Amino acid sequence: MPTETYGCRYCGDPWPCGPARLALLVGFKGDRVGLMMYLAVHLQRALEALPHQHPALIVGQILYWVPRRR
Repeated sequence: MPTETYGCRYCGDPWPCGPARLALLVGFKGDRVGLMMYLAVHLQRALEALPHQHPALIVGQILYWVPRRR
Protein backbone atom coordinates (compact mmCIF):
# COMPACT_ATOMS: atom_id res chain seq x y z
CA MET A 1 0.00 0.00 0.00
CA PRO A 2 1.51 3.38 -0.98
CA THR A 3 2.23 5.93 1.70
CA GLU A 4 -0.22 8.82 1.71
CA THR A 5 0.89 12.36 2.42
CA TYR A 6 -0.69 15.68 3.21
CA GLY A 7 0.00 17.32 -0.14
CA CYS A 8 0.47 20.79 -1.55
CA ARG A 9 -2.55 21.80 -3.57
CA TYR A 10 -0.36 23.49 -6.19
CA CYS A 11 2.42 21.00 -6.92
CA GLY A 12 1.20 17.83 -5.17
CA ASP A 13 4.43 17.35 -3.20
CA PRO A 14 4.17 16.72 0.55
CA TRP A 15 3.19 19.97 2.28
CA PRO A 16 4.97 22.16 3.04
CA CYS A 17 6.95 21.82 -0.18
CA GLY A 18 10.06 23.92 -0.80
CA PRO A 19 8.21 26.98 -2.16
CA ALA A 20 5.67 26.78 0.68
CA ARG A 21 8.43 26.64 3.29
CA LEU A 22 10.07 29.71 1.83
CA ALA A 23 6.75 31.56 1.67
CA LEU A 24 6.01 30.66 5.30
CA LEU A 25 9.41 31.87 6.51
CA VAL A 26 9.03 35.14 4.62
CA GLY A 27 5.39 35.56 5.60
CA PHE A 28 5.96 35.02 9.30
CA LYS A 29 9.15 37.16 9.33
CA GLY A 30 10.75 35.63 12.41
CA ASP A 31 7.48 35.11 14.31
CA ARG A 32 8.33 31.56 15.34
CA VAL A 33 5.37 31.22 17.69
CA GLY A 34 2.94 32.34 15.01
CA LEU A 35 4.50 29.98 12.47
CA MET A 36 4.31 27.04 14.85
CA MET A 37 0.67 27.80 15.66
CA TYR A 38 -0.14 27.95 11.95
CA LEU A 39 1.66 24.66 11.37
CA ALA A 40 -0.18 23.11 14.33
CA VAL A 41 -3.48 23.78 12.57
CA HIS A 42 -2.17 22.03 9.46
CA LEU A 43 -0.84 19.20 11.60
CA GLN A 44 -4.32 18.64 13.05
CA ARG A 45 -5.84 18.66 9.54
CA ALA A 46 -3.24 16.20 8.29
CA LEU A 47 -3.78 13.86 11.24
CA GLU A 48 -7.51 13.87 10.51
CA ALA A 49 -7.02 13.44 6.75
CA LEU A 50 -4.58 10.54 7.14
CA PRO A 51 -5.87 8.43 10.03
CA HIS A 52 -3.92 5.34 8.96
CA GLN A 53 -0.57 7.13 8.60
CA HIS A 54 1.79 6.94 11.57
CA PRO A 55 1.52 10.28 13.45
CA ALA A 56 5.31 10.63 13.76
CA LEU A 57 5.66 10.69 9.97
CA ILE A 58 3.08 13.45 9.70
CA VAL A 59 4.72 15.48 12.46
CA GLY A 60 8.08 15.09 10.74
CA GLN A 61 6.67 16.27 7.43
CA ILE A 62 4.93 19.35 8.79
CA LEU A 63 7.10 20.52 11.70
CA TYR A 64 10.69 19.26 11.50
CA TRP A 65 11.78 21.55 8.65
CA VAL A 66 11.40 24.70 10.78
CA PRO A 67 14.84 26.19 11.53
CA ARG A 68 15.88 25.80 15.13
CA ARG A 69 16.60 28.78 17.32
CA ARG A 70 20.19 29.86 17.61
